[in-house]
Amino acid sequence: MYSDYYLLYRFMSGSTILLADLSRFRRFHFNSAKDTKKAKLAENKK
Repeated sequence: MYSDYYLLYRFMSGSTILLADLSRFRRFHFNSAKDTKKAKLAENKK
């Protein structure tokens, strides 16, 4: 059996990885939304 500390460590490290992925995804999503707004503005100016 794994010790409680090991399981806690695995859980914590897994959570931080998930949080990092989530923040990266949100940042990417936010940036792509800004890019589409810029693209629409550029289309309107034509």
